Amino acid sequence: MTGSFPSDDEGTSSERVDALFEALADEHRRQVLWYFQTTDTDVASVEALVDYALERENTPPSRERLVRLFHHSTLPKLAAMDFVGYDVHSQTVNYRGSPALERILTVATETDLVAE
Repeated sequence: MTGSFPSDDEGTSSERVDALFEALADEHRRQVLWYFQTTDTDVASVEALVDYALERENTPPSRERLVRLFHHSTLPKLAAMDFVGYDVHSQTVNYRGSPALERILTVATETDLVAE
């Protein structure tokens, strides 16, 4: 998906739902979003996000592989959807979220769709 994620007020309902589920379709993207949902911060280092993901993997990949995946796929994809801001140089991620995303993450958690 290219461009930014439509806000709750713009785009069609179908476009919003598609973008939300695309973001949640990948385990690592869910882990990044879940990190921000479960902490009191809107800014995290890539290291903190990788540590969080490694703790939750049943069969974790190597740390180096996960760092590469986050840098080249997971975080750029979430940034393209405008759920996070990702600064490659400072290695920081700023959570932007949306009310619709927050609601879906809450429901997913309550129904055990997101592993803790």
